[in-house]
Amino acid sequence: TAMVVQPNKRWRMSPDCADLLTPCEGGRVGPRTLFLDFDGVLMPSPPRSGYPAFVWLPRLHAVLASHPEVRIVLHTSWRLHQTVDHMSSKLQTLMPRVVGAISGDDRYPGIAAWVAHHRPVAHLILDDQAAEYPHPAPAELVLCDPRLGITDSRASRALRRWLGATASGAPGKR
Repeated sequence: TAMVVQPNKRWRMSPDCADLLTPCEGGRVGPRTLFLDFDGVLMPSPPRSGYPAFVWLPRLHAVLASHPEVRIVLHTSWRLHQTVDHMSSKLQTLMPRVVGAISGDDRYPGIAAWVAHHRPVAHLILDDQAAEYPHPAPAELVLCDPRLGITDSRASRALRRWLGATASGAPGKR
């Protein structure tokens, strides 16, 4: 079956991969990719009084600031009812990094299809829903405590470790 990718209209051509709708040729040459959930990662899930939507977005922005080449693919349940442009606008200054959203109802098969199609040099999944993934969980999955999201020290450390380990020229890059 053909995979449908919801592209972001603001995507600019990359020297590594002509565009998101054309598979990269050869080995893993697409940009490093962060698969991002919203609820439980960028804001508490379930919502809590006193916590605005996307309360933890500044934390993600700060962590990604020194890694401008990292692209974002949305796998949030919002994708089932919202356009990529609408969802990416919620990410404010990170909006230009959003290159699309996975398709289908199930997260992990959608992520796996996106990775197989685009072959990023490395990818990481931020989510709070363990039930969406096989057991044992894929090594690329970082589960966030849904009450703490990316402010969870374990999740924050894992994200920083991945960014450092997969940076261009880093030893052990996967």
